[in-house]
Amino acid sequence: MSEICSGCVGACCRQGMRVELNRAEADFISEGGGGLRSIVPVPLDQPEIRGVFVLTTDCGYLQKKDGWLQCSAHENPNRPRACLEFAAGSVACNNARLPRGIAPIPIAVIPVEVAA
Repeated sequence: MSEICSGCVGACCRQGMRVELNRAEADFISEGGGGLRSIVPVPLDQPEIRGVFVLTTDCGYLQKKDGWLQCSAHENPNRPRACLEFAAGSVACNNARLPRGIAPIPIAVIPVEVAA
């Protein structure tokens, strides 16, 4: 886990968060123990289309480990695309943190890889 993630509070994975998911992604979250309520449903005949859901519980994959919250499905290639959109310190990450009264992660502390 990167140092930037060590203080994660899982703001993007908490009850009340709105996420866009297709049918398979919604099933993945539900299978992990997360509760979802559909706001904009996924069309029955187009399961690949993304609908809008609200987490009715904290995501079931959000686990406390070594004193910090971590995603237990982080390495799973089937995790929802919405999860990938919340990279530490990204605009989406910080937008999830602010309504919960959590300070944003300053861009200056986010490690950047430089191509050789």
